[in-house]
Amino acid sequence: MTQRGSAASFSGAVRTYGAVRAGDGADLEIGHGETEAPLGRDGAGKSTPIGLLPGLYEPGAGAVRLFGATPGRSVRAGRVGAMLQEARPVPRVTVGELVTFMASRHPAPMPVARALELAGITDLAGRRVDRLSGGQVQRVRFALAPAGDPALLVLDEPTAALDVEARHAFRASMRTYARRGHTVLFSTHHLEEADAYADRIVVIDRGRIVAEGTATTCGAGRAATWSPWTWQAGSPRTWPRCRASGRWRWPATGPGSVRTTPTRRRSRWPGWARSGARGARRTVVPGQPVPRPAARSVGVHAHPPVRAAGDRRSGGSGAGRRCHHRPDGLARSVRFVRCAVVPPSGGDHLTGGNTKMTWVRGVRCRIQALRAERHQWRAAHERFKAAQRAARKQGKEPDVDHPGPPPTGFALLPWLLMGMGSLSNLLQGRTPNPWVGGLGLLAFNSLYLYVTFRSFERDRREALSTRLALLIMALVTTGLALGYGGDWLTFFPLLGLATGAALRGPWLGRTGLLLSVYAGAVSYVRGGWGDASGIGYATFISSMVTAAILGLSEAVRELRAAREELARRAVEKERLRFSRDLHDLLGHTLSVIVVKSEAARRLAPRDMDAALGQIADIESVGRQALTEIREAVTGYREGSLATELTRARSALSAASVEPVVRQSGVPLEPQTEALLSWVVREAVTNVVRHSDAGRCEIAVDCGAEQARLTVTDNGSGRPVSRPEQGIGGTGLKGLTERLAAAGGSLTAGPSPRGGFAVTAELPVVSAAFADAAATAPRAS
Repeated sequence: MTQRGSAASFSGAVRTYGAVRAGDGADLEIGHGETEAPLGRDGAGKSTPIGLLPGLYEPGAGAVRLFGATPGRSVRAGRVGAMLQEARPVPRVTVGELVTFMASRHPAPMPVARALELAGITDLAGRRVDRLSGGQVQRVRFALAPAGDPALLVLDEPTAALDVEARHAFRASMRTYARRGHTVLFSTHHLEEADAYADRIVVIDRGRIVAEGTATTCGAGRAATWSPWTWQAGSPRTWPRCRASGRWRWPATGPGSVRTTPTRRRSRWPGWARSGARGARRTVVPGQPVPRPAARSVGVHAHPPVRAAGDRRSGGSGAGRRCHHRPDGLARSVRFVRCAVVPPSGGDHLTGGNTKMTWVRGVRCRIQALRAERHQWRAAHERFKAAQRAARKQGKEPDVDHPGPPPTGFALLPWLLMGMGSLSNLLQGRTPNPWVGGLGLLAFNSLYLYVTFRSFERDRREALSTRLALLIMALVTTGLALGYGGDWLTFFPLLGLATGAALRGPWLGRTGLLLSVYAGAVSYVRGGWGDASGIGYATFISSMVTAAILGLSEAVRELRAAREELARRAVEKERLRFSRDLHDLLGHTLSVIVVKSEAARRLAPRDMDAALGQIADIESVGRQALTEIREAVTGYREGSLATELTRARSALSAASVEPVVRQSGVPLEPQTEALLSWVVREAVTNVVRHSDAGRCEIAVDCGAEQARLTVTDNGSGRPVSRPEQGIGGTGLKGLTERLAAAGGSLTAGPSPRGGFAVTAELPVVSAAFADAAATAPRAS
């Protein structure tokens, strides 16, 4: 295809990897402002043109031109930006520094803020690159590619390692960049991605271009030639076949695909390219179970012109054969099969045979689920008995509820004995038309079992099939009661029992009352007022009592689950409290020990008495740390701000940092002192560890309504590294959470006068202090 003004061109370009020829004489032109997408599976050769364009590879034959010059000259001129498939993150630099450096190497770069915004990483500008996640590093690499504002942007599988949200944002950014008149070349596995964001698609397989154009022009019409990405098989026996025993697998000779939309339309796109595109086809891994498609009937195809199962010119369905020829004269025989889809309850694979196999597998899975629930109940029952025995040895009652057996439909089976009178009349021949009565009795019992067993699971209980079964059950009961009367009227209380099991909420009372009136009316027609009052009352009581018992059982189960959840959260809360104590206690204490040890080592050669004093301080700090750890384990730790300020002076002096402490205002509440003590401890630890400061000022100002603590130093002013998102309770992030819980705030950052500053503000009187003290341990 010839474009008006060529940005890049391949003229017979060939790249050789041993015996493999990639490119293999490709002739291709990419026009100015065009977005092109090489499409292919892994190892198809998509990365070869990506490497030839920026000059990473030298073609073994042919030529590659960029903007009328060689790739090397165009790259040196800053007209090409590339994002390759593999790259290591640069250590010890921030994202902003890296993008700024890349932009400075180009003659007319894009503004750094614009590059960061284009990649969606503006909030990561201050983060170190080697501490980012894989998806974040991928977006940083994308920001580096357009940093020089190149005319040609080359991207090798740019959406790899990105989540769905980041992938959509990246595609939008790529489209925005292309709309500015730039040429974009990006490789991908996904046809829907290439079709949505590329002007032209180039299908590559085994190093050759097998098709180019749009998705419509490449996929329309019949395939006239053999495509190298179709199934490779040695004989018809290697094609997949359905087996009546259950699963069936693909042979391990190559990839395949499953068409989930039976249609006569033929497509030249392979299954791996269509994977995930509106559920049209799904990729099949050789030797693995076939994923469950969305349609009831699927067709297995191994060659582009192959029809779906049952899609034959002569009509009909089932199995059939069709022979297709390749240009080299070889033929492949394809076996068509029809398979049934297993419902969600029966598994996640295709099964051979008919719907009977599907139903049997569903029943088996349901039985296995019931057995699993029974095993869980037995384990809980054993735990209860063990707790009961332990409590009896200690002379007290166990604090564990007895877990009753999981409720199932078996609890409602004994009530079917109410229909024994009807069965007895049927067997003794006292019922006219016994075959009709027998079929009616069988239908009623079957519907009763179906409704009651499904009523113990919320999703099944609220399903439309359960409501329809209940309605049919009412019609069968009415027919039997009107036709025979007598003992057959007792089916109405059983119907009320099933109604109480299947319905919940406001509809239960209305339905139960209406059913009672209806049962009384039918009974009046067959037996008079006596039967009408008894049957009507029994129907209403059975529905209401059943609903009340089952509702109470569900409430007890939900209450037990809620209590277990509260216990789990209490354990997590205590674990978080203990982890905060360990971080803040040990971090500060070990810092003081290290600093004093260094001071003792420096003083020992010239002043042994001073060195012994430092060693004595180390012993004192160690003993105090043991006491604090014991208190942290028990959860009771008391201390004062004055004590923490004294320790701060000692730690700063030992680190050769001049301490300046100012304290003014009214006395503080113990809760306020505890939280401010944590701030002093953490801030002083950071000064000793990170600041390289010579002076540290600590100012405490206690007003009538607000307490303010400021810790400043004259060091380098570098921000302290923060923990990753999702990790709470450590460093400045944990302090921010604690003060926020108490109605206060914490700010940390470079000081206007140089150095680093940490400022904490707390209300003097706050009802939230009790909760904050419970979730955050107090300093000592």
